Amino acid sequence: MHSAYHTLLRVASGLAERLPGRSVSEVYSQERDEFVLSFGNQGPDLLVSCAPRLNTCFLHPAMARARKNSVDIFSECIGKTVLSAGISPSDRILRIDFTGGGSLQILFFGTRSNALLLDPSSVILDAFKHARELTGSDYAPPASRPNPGTDMGTPSGNMPPGTLLTAALQRLYPQLPAVARREGVFRSGRAVDATVDEAGPDALRQVCSALDEVVHELMLAPPRVLLDPEDAPLHFSLCPLHHVAAARELLFENIQDALHAFYVRARTSESYLTEKHRQQAALVHRLERLRRSMVAMEEDRDGADRAGLYQQRGALLMQHLHTVPRGVSQVAIGGDHAEEVIPLIPALSAVQNAQRYFEKAKRARRARVLAEERLQAYAGTVRRTESLLDELLHVHSRRELNEYMKRNNEQLQRAGAGDPQDEGRLRFRVFTVEGGFEVWAGKSSDENDELTLRHARPEDLWFHARGAPGSHVILKVASASGTPGKRARLQAAAIAAYYSKMRTARLVPVAVTKRKYVHKPKGAKAGSVVLQREEVLIVEPGLPPGALSPTNE
Repeated sequence: MHSAYHTLLRVASGLAERLPGRSVSEVYSQERDEFVLSFGNQGPDLLVSCAPRLNTCFLHPAMARARKNSVDIFSECIGKTVLSAGISPSDRILRIDFTGGGSLQILFFGTRSNALLLDPSSVILDAFKHARELTGSDYAPPASRPNPGTDMGTPSGNMPPGTLLTAALQRLYPQLPAVARREGVFRSGRAVDATVDEAGPDALRQVCSALDEVVHELMLAPPRVLLDPEDAPLHFSLCPLHHVAAARELLFENIQDALHAFYVRARTSESYLTEKHRQQAALVHRLERLRRSMVAMEEDRDGADRAGLYQQRGALLMQHLHTVPRGVSQVAIGGDHAEEVIPLIPALSAVQNAQRYFEKAKRARRARVLAEERLQAYAGTVRRTESLLDELLHVHSRRELNEYMKRNNEQLQRAGAGDPQDEGRLRFRVFTVEGGFEVWAGKSSDENDELTLRHARPEDLWFHARGAPGSHVILKVASASGTPGKRARLQAAAIAAYYSKMRTARLVPVAVTKRKYVHKPKGAKAGSVVLQREEVLIVEPGLPPGALSPTNE
């Protein structure tokens, strides 16, 4: 529901209230499928995501731009003042109008999500996606969809047998997402997978009555994020979703904060899925290679079955030495059942050719034994890899994935599917802070460089005591479910203060930023880095409870 019409309607209301009169200072993109419309010091910035599965937007009060790895876009917007903001009356299109004419149209259409900058005559000046194809063309807004109706006969008309009731109700409620329609069906006392065949006219009236209640809540109820037992985001919603079992709700006072919280958690959840898919692909690739190798080994083993033939040829040559002339390339000798044509090396005598066949027979027998041993070993590896893959397919959360990786670390490393970070766990101090997140600390200047530049990921949090030598400290944001909270950040900062020259001070200022904003100047000495941005936490030096002896101290 994060990009549903009613969600965008409430977002647009906030934009209409807060944006008019503010001037655009810059528009930039520093993440894939995401851009920021910044108003400088005038107020919150607008973050827009056009990611296929996560298209949404919200006001954010503390956006900070990276000096590197970001690009300016929509340069024609710079300096323009917002006149008004709103939403299309019948579709998921937000509109920001500028004084003097022109507008920014933001289309939330799943895989076709985009943002278009228009001049006063609705010619496309620039586009966030597919700019080359779209620039210079006339903007043609999508055809308006009908507003919700009340004709009870509409849903079931011309519907094939077995059509889900939620799908049929889309005719009456085209602006409601599927999850909201399922909620209406559930509130009417029916299963969410009920079909049109099972619902008569009376049932449809009851369902529509329940859906009208849902629509009313979408306009007035507090926004919420529904989490699964592992704290991964299930849904963003503007109303209670009673049909979603075992979900925990986080309620928010305003739509902007709710969307921000959902967006951050969804991005973190995507990182877990990316890691799971990486391991799955590595295991599948490993299985394919193993099976190809086994086919080749079976062919070699079949070739090794010629040992008996080589032994027979050697024996025949020894039995008929007097009939084998020297210098010929082959000889025909009668065997037990038929005449045998035996290839020879002309430069060798009959005895030497016989000895050569005996040696080939010996090598073939040995090769067969080795081939059988290798096949058995590879078969065992295939079974273990298949077992790893089957176990991975039943992993459904970041916590389960972490446990799976720790439990099978050695086998995963051999299969090429292990965590590339595992090497680091053996080299650095490793702690666990609030929420189960891992914190790594370097032990020397060289290890600080290694930790920051090789083992930290762009979204990890980087800590260092300000104005004093000390360890680089990394909070691994993907090491647990959800996002690190305030207490986890303070504990990581306290670790950085503890492993610095200011350990004995009562309070220590600690710089914190994302790893992607930490850079090492060319030629700088070991451990020296430059921060593009930072915030400062004042903490008391110390280690987390129960971590007086960190891993790999």
